[in-house]
Amino acid sequence: MLSVEPLIQSIVAVTLALLFASAAIHKLRDWSRFRDTLGRYELLPEALVPASAALLVSIEIAIVLGVLLPATRSVAAAGACILLLLYAAAMSFNLRRGRVLLDCGCGGFGERHPLEWWMVRRNVLLAAFSLGAVMPVMERALGWADLFVVSCATASLAGLYLAHATLAGNRDFVGR
Repeated sequence: MLSVEPLIQSIVAVTLALLFASAAIHKLRDWSRFRDTLGRYELLPEALVPASAALLVSIEIAIVLGVLLPATRSVAAAGACILLLLYAAAMSFNLRRGRVLLDCGCGGFGERHPLEWWMVRRNVLLAAFSLGAVMPVMERALGWADLFVVSCATASLAGLYLAHATLAGNRDFVGR
């Protein structure tokens, strides 16, 4: 059976925890905007939007906690994969309907970003990345040096994520 190096799985898990913690925090910090954005996607009856918003944030928090615990890591990472694909599908559906001015809801504190296809591709790529924490892990204990590598790799991946989002969001200024 195919298994993954525990160092790689740990990097994926910590990176996913950081990503989903950030997502949940920005939704909770501006709850009314998040609920409004979710409703504007027009994928749910209006009456279900408040409960769905609460469910989505609860799932994101469960993913954060779940990927950090080895016993629940694979289930939480699979949940992350499914949620990222769900977000990608919602964006894709609205882009196909021509609703490009709709805020993606993924910009963070006070930022607004209209939907674009690169966001769909990003979420699909992140969903594939999350599968690194779904696979069985090889037998090997992590040492202190491994924890340092996990920290550095997670910081590097977070930096790459932010750099990509900044460049993609400002490509009219940077050039295509």
